[in-house]
Parts: sequence; C-alpha cells; structure tokens
Amino acid sequence: MTLFGYVLAATYAAKLIPLYDGYEGRTSLGELSALYTHRLSTLTANLDTVALAPAEVIYVLAVIAIGLVVVQQIVLIRELYLGIGMGNALLGGTMEAQKKCAHPSCRCPAKPGSEYCSTYCEGEAKTSDILCNCGHPDCSGPAKT
Repeated sequence: MTLFGYVLAATYAAKLIPLYDGYEGRTSLGELSALYTHRLSTLTANLDTVALAPAEVIYVLAVIAIGLVVVQQIVLIRELYLGIGMGNALLGGTMEAQKKCAHPSCRCPAKPGSEYCSTYCEGEAKTSDILCNCGHPDCSGPAKT
C-alpha cells in the first residue's frame, strides 16, 4: 500500500502537472525543483491554457490528494506495523487491541478477562468445527451465550 501512495504522489508532482505544462526535460529532483520554484509562473500560464480548471485549482487538488495519501500511509503503518489503530475506536470499542476468542473456528473478540467470547466457545474449545455457533454477529448459528 505504501508503494501505491508513493506512485500517486510522484505521478501528480513529477509527471502529470509538468507534462500538461509542456515540460520536455528530464524529471530529476533538481529539474522539478527549478520548475516549481523558478518557472512556476510559466507552469501556471501553460496549465491555464490546456486544463479545464484554473491552474490554482489543479494545484490545490493535487496537494489535497497527496496530503490524503500521506495520512492514509501513516494510518496504515500505525495499524499494520505498530498495532496502534483507530479501527476499534471507530467501531465503538477502545483503542486497545482486543484478542481473538481462543476457539479455533470463532472470529469474535474475547470477553475482557477471558480467552473466549462466550460460554459456548469455552465449552467447545477442544473441538474444531468449520463454523462457530456462538451466535455473535461475526459468526453464524443461533445464540448460545
């Protein structure tokens, strides 16, 4: 996913905007720096002639898109690699990661202070069914808690 974010940001900043400007040079960091600092007025004028929206709108939308990609990458890295996430908080839970029920085929979070989500799973802990029948929304079957 982080590669996707990099490709999107690099595409906007290093390829799309300069190409619509008519830039034909090599897109190295030095050339891009010169394009966006010393020749920005020319870039803006050329974009105004070829784009459907004013160049300022294109700049703002590109910055917003790149900013959202950066935020997305930060959230993904925190969730995947550091285990810190907003997923549980957004669903009404706490920020702490909940551990999974110890029953092999159950997908529910365990009750606080227990290894299982229900008395059903605790009683069936040694069996390995294809489907869990604890009755919680994450699993299938009638409620047996």
